[in-house]
Amino acid sequence: MLQSLYPHIIPKPNDLRCHDAFISRYDASRTASLEMHRDTTSFSFTIAMNRATDYEGGGTSLPMVRKNEDADFAPGAVKTDIGGVVSFPGQCWHGGNKVESGARYIIPLFIFLDYNKSGKDRGYVIDQLRDAGAIGDDFEMVF
Repeated sequence: MLQSLYPHIIPKPNDLRCHDAFISRYDASRTASLEMHRDTTSFSFTIAMNRATDYEGGGTSLPMVRKNEDADFAPGAVKTDIGGVVSFPGQCWHGGNKVESGARYIIPLFIFLDYNKSGKDRGYVIDQLRDAGAIGDDFEMVF
């Protein structure tokens, strides 16, 4: 899906790699919020695991997202229901707004682009070595 939306950024779908994903719980008695930060990955996602009505407050805060009538740089928060996804560039400042009551469950998902700047497919050096006769057809890379 990302590659079809952003072909100028993502040359091929298999250039995407999942860096990490886990379940996070935010509630007023423990971890209520997450400070503003930027991720090191290319794309970040939050996937809602419960209803937005299960908690007060919360949501993903994105200072760059605001209503037209809001003041410039007024932080906006995005809350979605079960299965709802918020996606944004990893380098975009974001955080988790404070949960006042109840509990918010999300899966943060981190994706990065993994490609070489030459635009050549992975394994192109092995193909060149094979074509030059430097390695045999039975050569395999083991990772």
